[in-house]
Amino acid sequence: MSSAVHVLAQVAFVGLLIGLPALYLVYSDRFRQFPEPREFAILFGVVLIAAVLMSIPALAVVAATALLSIGLARLTAGSGLSGLTYTQELIPSRLFPGDEAELVVRLENRKLLPLGWLHVVDTIHFRSVRNDHRLADVLGFSGGVERTGTNQFSLVIDAALGPYGSLTRRYRIKALRRGVYTLGPATASSGDPFGMFQTEGTLGEPLEIVVYPNVYTPGEPGMPFRDAMGELIPQRALLEDPTLLAGSREYRPGDPLHKMHWKATARSGELQVRVCDPSTTANLLILLNINTYDYLWEGINVERMEAAIDAAASLAVWGLEKGYAVGLNANGSAMGQEGWTRILPSAHLSQTAAILDRLARISAASRYPAQDLLSDESLRLDARTSVLFVTPVISPPTIPILTGRRLRDRVAIVYVGDVAPPAVPGVPIHHLFPRVVRAAS
Repeated sequence: MSSAVHVLAQVAFVGLLIGLPALYLVYSDRFRQFPEPREFAILFGVVLIAAVLMSIPALAVVAATALLSIGLARLTAGSGLSGLTYTQELIPSRLFPGDEAELVVRLENRKLLPLGWLHVVDTIHFRSVRNDHRLADVLGFSGGVERTGTNQFSLVIDAALGPYGSLTRRYRIKALRRGVYTLGPATASSGDPFGMFQTEGTLGEPLEIVVYPNVYTPGEPGMPFRDAMGELIPQRALLEDPTLLAGSREYRPGDPLHKMHWKATARSGELQVRVCDPSTTANLLILLNINTYDYLWEGINVERMEAAIDAAASLAVWGLEKGYAVGLNANGSAMGQEGWTRILPSAHLSQTAAILDRLARISAASRYPAQDLLSDESLRLDARTSVLFVTPVISPPTIPILTGRRLRDRVAIVYVGDVAPPAVPGVPIHHLFPRVVRAAS
């Protein structure tokens, strides 16, 4: 009798196991979700205990194997992203509009445990003052880019890596518009081969794709570099530099007292006057106004703003090539950096890259009035510095500052606009017509 009951129990138990798929379908349809791995573990644990109690070795082996597989899957998923590296390299690292670069992305699994599947999403961050917010308008990718959200695009990689395996992907990028675009850190997900467990994490460091403004050459129509600088720079290029002392000479009637060289007078016993060397390097400060209307609340004309930025970049590069010490300040914010730091005039070899990088980052996010920019800089100017005010609009509040005592005979206006500029008494105005403005008008 007991053996018959035992056989019936075994038959019922085997029938229950055979019916598990049906129970799973009912569960999935009822609760609209896949059973959790913990629930599978409980199920196979109960089966293992019942198989041992009912002396069904084959079933016990199956249940034990299933429990061991779940445990190994959990262990595999938990350490899936450990030892995994993700690097990006852009060659070249800086671009002009129209240039192309190669983006090299490398994944490396530095451990013995293989990765059955790996999903990497590297979001491309870009700020745009335009309404479309389309990646295709600012950067062109040869492939691998998917839309991963509203106004969000990402570089997506799906792969599998063996023990100590690596994967390299190469993409061509074409720069279309000025700006700073950021890749990384990427979001990675991996897990066990059965898909029961999954782990997520971040990989890599941020990579900047910096696109400089357009730089026009003096030979292009509408870019009067020599006219804009030629009449301004020579006025101050040969001024005496009080920091460069050449020596002393005897006092002559009419010499100002502030030039007296008292130490030399004490040594010689006769009145002596300081003699300073003339400075042959002129300082040029480019002040860039990115506002395109008289008042901030009127909005911004993107094409004219970009044209003014291109003009400032072109003038800076031309001035540095001619040997001038060039500096920059603007009334915008810097993308990817906190605040905006003015660049002091310098003729150093690195100045070109510093100015172009700053202009690539300029944003209209936190503008302030052009008259504040002019007023602040007029208080800082030294005797050897000339000013080029690059602007797409000459608003009425700026005119008294431009014609005031502090900027008199040392400022010229480079006007980048599609209408005739207003007259500013005593201040030369040079009307530039870059390609961007001509195309927009």
